[in-house]
Amino acid sequence: MSSIKILIPTDFSVQGEYAYLMAQNLSKHIDCEAHFVHTMSIPDTVSVDTDGRFTTCGEISVSYLQQQQQIALRQLQQLEQTYPGVKAHLAYGKTIDGTLDFAAKGSFDLIVVGTKGASGVKEMLSGSLTQVLVRRSPIPVLTVMCDRSELEVNDMLVVLDFDRPHNYALPLLSTLSSALGAAVHLLHIAQRHTQVDVARGYMDEFAMANGLAEYHTHFVQDSDVERGVFAFQESHAVDMIYMEHSIWHNRPDASERLVNHMYKPIMVVNPPVV
Repeated sequence: MSSIKILIPTDFSVQGEYAYLMAQNLSKHIDCEAHFVHTMSIPDTVSVDTDGRFTTCGEISVSYLQQQQQIALRQLQQLEQTYPGVKAHLAYGKTIDGTLDFAAKGSFDLIVVGTKGASGVKEMLSGSLTQVLVRRSPIPVLTVMCDRSELEVNDMLVVLDFDRPHNYALPLLSTLSSALGAAVHLLHIAQRHTQVDVARGYMDEFAMANGLAEYHTHFVQDSDVERGVFAFQESHAVDMIYMEHSIWHNRPDASERLVNHMYKPIMVVNPPVV
């Protein structure tokens, strides 16, 4: 993978700018092609043809939809003027579905999304769109909570459950770690008794499958994945976190909680079906 095609979902808030700045940061180290996409939310009773013309059964007026469409197109045009060289697109449908459909059709390698985070009752009742995105996206999602334009990624933390094998290649991981020149730290958070030699063997298999010639192995004993990651980063340098979604069966939301609570850029990947 000599270049990366990046999709930046935007609702025209500052979070989209944070995502763009992160993409620009990556472009200092590897060739990146960045695109903005705004998904215009429309009900199931509305259809849109390839020219952006609406058809509706009458529950919502076509003129209203056209007004919203024109507002979005003007804002997308403004993004292209603000960030020369970046293309901006309008998609349609439910926010997550429309974004993922556009990403799949465009053969994007990475989705970079700015997130506001969430906590407490807000998190329990609704969750964030970013949480849903990392849960469902077959494409790696890199989340950022603030301006990371000056971030230097010297240490990348890879958090996996090494009680079981992960001997498959994840091209984006090896591409980014090599391009960034980052030291790779493999972390196993043991939620039960772990045979260290066995886990280290799985770490070596994973490193070999992903072309990691140099890497460091670490073990933390904790029943909570989120707490284990926070504990590790208190005593070790961490600039970016890579982890898979739902790899701990008793805490399938571990990556989603970290996305909401940690200010470090976090890349979440849904593991391939093997």
